[in-house]
Amino acid sequence: MEQPDFVILRLGELTLKGRNRSRFEQTALRHVREALGDLPNIEFTREFGRIYLQLNGELYAVVAERLRRVFGLYSFSPVTRTELELESIQEQALRAMRARPSLPQTFKVSVRRSNKQFPYPSQQMNDLVGGYILD
Repeated sequence: MEQPDFVILRLGELTLKGRNRSRFEQTALRHVREALGDLPNIEFTREFGRIYLQLNGELYAVVAERLRRVFGLYSFSPVTRTELELESIQEQALRAMRARPSLPQTFKVSVRRSNKQFPYPSQQMNDLVGGYILD
């Protein structure tokens, strides 16, 4: 797997707690900071139910192993930055698939666009990226 630029951490049900949400998110962020405290290059950003880690050269394998032991994380995913163009996104998705130790028999592309100005809706992006990988 190619070294990702970022990691997205999802906090799951913690975000459903209403007025207490901010406190729960801050506690989860504190746990993540404690788990990764000796990795000085990581930058942390908290945004509504998610924590974003900018790795700045820290090894994803080390970060992922530590995150697996952090209480309160629903899931986390590596992220590689690419240009905001369909072709760049398709190529990056294909590189990510080829970097797997073995190719899966089935796969699914599930896009969630944070930039709603991007010219393709999420469902169409699922088809365009998934079809590109399949071809």
